Amino acid sequence: MFPVSRCRLIRPKRFYWMDISRKGANKGNALELIQRRLGISAVETMVFGDQMNDAAMMRQAGFSYAGANAVPGLRKMAAFTAPSHADNGVTHVSRKVPAG
Repeated sequence: MFPVSRCRLIRPKRFYWMDISRKGANKGNALELIQRRLGISAVETMVFGDQMNDAAMMRQAGFSYAGANAVPGLRKMAAFTAPSHADNGVTHVSRKVPAG
């Protein structure tokens, strides 16, 4: 069993879910590991987020997009804004990225 003392809890104020992860684990650390394994840099990385649990990931990418539906704190830290998830924001932005 994983000891609770080694966990951290993220519970958004306005939604009804919580993220439980190992202390020190976050999307930014995971993205950094993927970047290293693939041999790509932050400027070759595009991410999309809408909640504060995406903050570390935003800092790890050269192209960070907050959806129009994102919480204000995340919109402030993102380099760009995408349409909301309800308007297929990821698809809309991704189609504008040149291939290759």
